[in-house]
Amino acid sequence: GMYFPTRNASLKYIFAKAFRAPDPAALFCPDPLCSSSTQPVSAQPTLQPEHVRSDTLTYSQQLSSHFNWAATGFQNQAANLIEQVPIGIEPNPGFANNLGDRSRGLELEASAAFKPDWSGRASYAFNRSVDLSTGNRLARSPSQLAKFNGSAPLFRGNSIGLELQYNSSESSDLGHRISPLFLANATFLSRSFWGGMRFSASCFDCLDRSIAIPPEPDPAIPLPPGTARTWRFRIDYRHAAGRRWDSP
Repeated sequence: GMYFPTRNASLKYIFAKAFRAPDPAALFCPDPLCSSSTQPVSAQPTLQPEHVRSDTLTYSQQLSSHFNWAATGFQNQAANLIEQVPIGIEPNPGFANNLGDRSRGLELEASAAFKPDWSGRASYAFNRSVDLSTGNRLARSPSQLAKFNGSAPLFRGNSIGLELQYNSSESSDLGHRISPLFLANATFLSRSFWGGMRFSASCFDCLDRSIAIPPEPDPAIPLPPGTARTWRFRIDYRHAAGRRWDSP
């Protein structure tokens, strides 16, 4: 639902809910995955469907013809998540429900636009994601994320765009600490030439902040390289499909 407290402000609430029923592979795990028997074995006859719920509340306001800002609070919760667990005396791998995960956070965003072709958008998000079964922070879930996107005109109709992103530290599934990551991407876009052609050049990870993410689940596997500086060059051509002819 939406509510407009003033002419230039809005309050929006979004609610979503979904579920996923356990599939036959989880209910009846066949040989040889779950048992040495030639017959299917019921891994967990009381297996319950997974449930996901999302609640989002956003307040946005237009401060002027050039500036806007918004604040968003959110909560995402997944319950009865189906995971693989040991079952039986042997034991054999089966499936069971756990309590699930929950994520709560707040995001602040501001944007500005000016003529000609000046624009910028900045956002900061903080969230806490936990495993409800243990109360521990979820792996692969940074608590802070900051972004900036901006574009500005250059000489003779050309323009440049800049994208900055910061991720706070996080942990892997094996407990390894992944250091904070800062990425910078830049794009140059030319003006139209030769009747509809445009040239662009992009540099991803301009600072060459290569990272290594611990592999999962075998710690003996060497750490793979992460992002690194890359370049992309592109030429586009646009031509109007229709042409208007005026009768004499």
